[in-house]
Amino acid sequence: MRVVIKNGPARTYDVTNIRRIDYLEAGFMQVLLLSGTVERFNLSEINSIQYQMPTAVKPVEIQTSEVKIYPNPASGMLTAEISGIQQPYQVSIYQISGQMMYSKEVNDDIWRLDIPLNWQNGTYVFRAFNSNQEVSRLFLIHR
Repeated sequence: MRVVIKNGPARTYDVTNIRRIDYLEAGFMQVLLLSGTVERFNLSEINSIQYQMPTAVKPVEIQTSEVKIYPNPASGMLTAEISGIQQPYQVSIYQISGQMMYSKEVNDDIWRLDIPLNWQNGTYVFRAFNSNQEVSRLFLIHR
């Protein structure tokens, strides 16, 4: 994500390092990074916000020692096998733009979601976290 400021330098963020984007009252936007850094922007001073979408994503399962998300791309049911995060933990899903689409507390190693029909094709961020641990992965929805 790239935030271009009127009469100022642009700020560029790797989407995988963004914890949350909030649109605050009084015309402000806040970007919370995984590192804990918070960047605040006055919306009236922003010239543009640019998102670079991946040009191609290989349709394979994402596997790490902490999370396995499948199928990827997903069309109906999405499953995540989560290990290494103490329960309970929160699962959130965001559009690549930062809009939260889903959030729920989970007490299991396997989490499933019947993807709502109104979710558009595109890239999404899966995030599982508690107060001490966090893991985020990208996945695609393609129907």
